[in-house]
Amino acid sequence: MLAPAQNIRSRALVKTTLYPYQKEGILFAAKAGRCLVGDDMGLGKTVQAIGATEVLARDFGVERVLIVCPTSLKYQWKSEIEKFCGRASEVIEGSSLRRSAAYGSPAFFKIASYHMAFRDLDVILKNPPDMVILDEAQRIKNWQTRTAQSIKQIPSTYAIVLTGTPLENK
Repeated sequence: MLAPAQNIRSRALVKTTLYPYQKEGILFAAKAGRCLVGDDMGLGKTVQAIGATEVLARDFGVERVLIVCPTSLKYQWKSEIEKFCGRASEVIEGSSLRRSAAYGSPAFFKIASYHMAFRDLDVILKNPPDMVILDEAQRIKNWQTRTAQSIKQIPSTYAIVLTGTPLENK
């Protein structure tokens, strides 16, 4: 059973004060296990995803998280992870050999662009994450693209899809 919102104080988020709606979003996402967080830009979807991940790590043993986001946001995610929970994170980039090694690193969070996740699907499938976070998920709203098809193949027990842009009802 999840702790009440006012008691969210694991190693996550101790460096920031959360708004009540963010605490509610964290608990919603953690309880749902697989969900869409569709808040407007600037309301803290990132911190909600990180917070839910911390709850799932603490209470349900999540150990490997893959964040898939636009290329321009990879280092922003890394910065937010350091700021809010201090866990190890690895940005996936470079040559095929370097990316393959990065996916195998002991870092809790692996951060890849949609393009890299598409190109590296075979490596991801060899050691699948416990949880996938898709940021700016409207990037794959066309389910018939190769990128969307490859992202859908990534197995995970838990998933959080983030968007500030309305999606179609699929």
